[in-house]
Amino acid sequence: MKHFLDNSELTIRKRDREFTLFLDLDTKYHHEFITNLNNHVYYRGYAWPDMLKQENELRSCARSIVKRYGSVYWGSEENRRKYFMPDSFDKSPEAMAVWPELKEYIVFLWFCV
Repeated sequence: MKHFLDNSELTIRKRDREFTLFLDLDTKYHHEFITNLNNHVYYRGYAWPDMLKQENELRSCARSIVKRYGSVYWGSEENRRKYFMPDSFDKSPEAMAVWPELKEYIVFLWFCV
């Protein structure tokens, strides 16, 4: 994905959807997730340009977002079934990240895109 960003071939909207697809988030919750993400970044005083240049800023922000929203999206089987794509859940529920057991893995996912 970074390749597309580096070449400016991917718009912000497409980049956001690529990110939520990467997380296996169901399309109907894409807007809610991105809104929560952007609000969190803004109200916590983070800045996207700084985070993209400084890994420690991005890691700090990712940890605070996962701390705030981890239980909402990954916290229970019911929530994972609600927020994530049915195919992803049904094919391998054991492979899905769970909160709080795999919170560091959820943070790590932010660095894979």
